[in-house]
Amino acid sequence: MIRKYRIIALSILALASVMLVRGQDATRHIWDTAFLSPKADKATQGQAAHKPRYTVLTPRIPVQTVDPGAVVGVTVWRLHEYKKGDAGERLLVHGGSKPIEFAPKRVSARTLFKRGDKVRVTVEAAREGYLYVVDRERYTHGKQGEPYLIFPAATIRGGENHIVPGQIVEIPAQDDDPPYFNLRQSRPDQMAEQLTILISPTPIQDVQPGENGQRLSPEQCAQWEQHSHVDAGMAEIKANVALDWSREEKNAGRDPAISLPPGAPPPQTLFYSTDANAQSPTIVKLVLNYAPPVPPLRQSH
Repeated sequence: MIRKYRIIALSILALASVMLVRGQDATRHIWDTAFLSPKADKATQGQAAHKPRYTVLTPRIPVQTVDPGAVVGVTVWRLHEYKKGDAGERLLVHGGSKPIEFAPKRVSARTLFKRGDKVRVTVEAAREGYLYVVDRERYTHGKQGEPYLIFPAATIRGGENHIVPGQIVEIPAQDDDPPYFNLRQSRPDQMAEQLTILISPTPIQDVQPGENGQRLSPEQCAQWEQHSHVDAGMAEIKANVALDWSREEKNAGRDPAISLPPGAPPPQTLFYSTDANAQSPTIVKLVLNYAPPVPPLRQSH
């Protein structure tokens, strides 16, 4: 009997070990320097065919010493009205006399946006933490507008800003009204919208989610900025530009309990820093630039 129980116990331990390994394999990782280099080595060539290929947009900032836990994944989506035959998932917007369906498509983080563009942003963390996003207008000559906290927000995930790898946060949320940013320049010298994304290992005190973007004091913003890394780099999947919104991304964005599997579409853009680590706050800046105004055509006489 003792031998029988020992065999059963060993079988249970073996099964638990297999389940643990499978659980580890199911973890979504967004950073792997083997797939950032132009050429994969022999050990990774077979794997690289099934992995995303990122192009480093900031070659002066090395990727070899980056802490994988201090990386932030961002995908910018531009919406256009759904037309028959469009692929991908659709975003239903209630408003007016009848609902309107939009088809979100990925765009480069360095896209020049036009007035009236409808944009959504997806954020994914490489480690567990607490997410904060601040919106601020940027003007010519280095001037900036007032900072507004747009996440956490009571309308997104019920105000919950705790995130883990594999979860994605959509800003605005799918059920927000409207569920997109309608890009408008508030004044002629506005050049861009700047989204400051902060992932803190612990909650920031005295920050509570509000119904709409709540204004931060310059002192609060300056305190957060001290964690900013000057040498922040960017890497992007050029082949994925204009990729349609997938069912996996839509479901994970709608329900925080649903995580993206390893094989789901990866973030379009990765932000990294050579001096950041997973134990300290990570802060990156996503800048949505406006295209310069087109000068009026001269009339010939």
